[in-house]
Amino acid sequence: MKNRIHNFFIIILLFSLHTFLYAETNYVNKQGTTVETRYNVPAGYKRVSVEKGSFAEFLRNQKLKPYGEKALYYNGKEKPSTGIYDSVLDVEIGKQDLHQCADAIMLLRAEYLYSKKEYNKINFHFTSGFEAKYSKWIEGYRISIQGKGAYVKKANPSNTYKDFKNYMNIVFSYCGTLSLEKEMRLQSLDKMKIGDVFIKGGSPGHAVIIVDMAENDKGEKIFMLAQSYMPAQQTQILINPNNKELGVWYSLKGKDELITHYTWMGLFYKSIKKFLIRRFFMFKFLYVGLGGALGAILRYSFYFLPIPYNKTIFINILGAIIIGFISYFTKNIKILDHGLILFLTTGLCGGFTTFSTFSLETVELIEKNQFILASLYSLGSIVLSIIGIYIGYYLAKLF
Repeated sequence: MKNRIHNFFIIILLFSLHTFLYAETNYVNKQGTTVETRYNVPAGYKRVSVEKGSFAEFLRNQKLKPYGEKALYYNGKEKPSTGIYDSVLDVEIGKQDLHQCADAIMLLRAEYLYSKKEYNKINFHFTSGFEAKYSKWIEGYRISIQGKGAYVKKANPSNTYKDFKNYMNIVFSYCGTLSLEKEMRLQSLDKMKIGDVFIKGGSPGHAVIIVDMAENDKGEKIFMLAQSYMPAQQTQILINPNNKELGVWYSLKGKDELITHYTWMGLFYKSIKKFLIRRFFMFKFLYVGLGGALGAILRYSFYFLPIPYNKTIFINILGAIIIGFISYFTKNIKILDHGLILFLTTGLCGGFTTFSTFSLETVELIEKNQFILASLYSLGSIVLSIIGIYIGYYLAKLF
């Protein structure tokens, strides 16, 4: 009995010592409300100096949520920390699945420029190559995604914070790691500074941003990383998974790759991303598959309706109206979740409409020597479907 009590107290003592040491090595000041005030630097290191009013100072002074609060997904659900992140930036990400890894970095940069009233510098290139300028948005121009993109005058000049957020939602929808990587210059590690980004463009790619940095007398640097991820979630301060003694600080001393919880990032990011790609495309296929199944069921059910004329042409026209509505609505009125767009367009409309049945019915008319009727049917189906697209546009404008 005495041995059990003795062993119990030893376990408690060791656990307490571990907790104390862990807290010490993580250098956390739980009462701190910014990156700088919450995290101290390890012994022997000193924070690098930054210019007043610089982007580096802006990042270092980013407001954090109270210590221990979880990161939130766009739908309001909490993301478990489980050794992945230590703190969360106090940032509003909206209720759409938009604010992911590259978006979080673009938002930080844009928020900085907006706070400095340097509106002419808030520019981002879409993946298509189109340059989206906030200065044009202020003037009342909106962006049409037809082709590579174009400006369309649709609103009165305005520059409220709500205007800025609406502009950023468009940026989130049509920019990503592919476009962001092209806008950046390759930097050597010895010149690495706060605000630099480790990035790998792709679908999906990934990107993390340096939000703080310290240096010792030997010139060796350690740095702190922040990232968002998919689905859309608040930006987080990452925990170093390979060196618990450094806590939230990272070091590349003697290494040629940067390892975080989600990715392996080489010096410009070597990524073991097969699982991420498979998971990403699995969800895409799932959205399309579910929508396609529902569309096919609806099309089959349509043939039981008491329509006296050819049912296929009505199905294709209705499908054109629906996809026209969705296309105009998502490009000009409200951005929908990418998965929902796939479900409705490629899935639902693709499964509901039928080019193959239309082609077969045209050939059957030709085989019956009804050439004029076959011509009218094929030409009429195409023309009426195009008209259906414009009807969908018009209906979307009513919202």
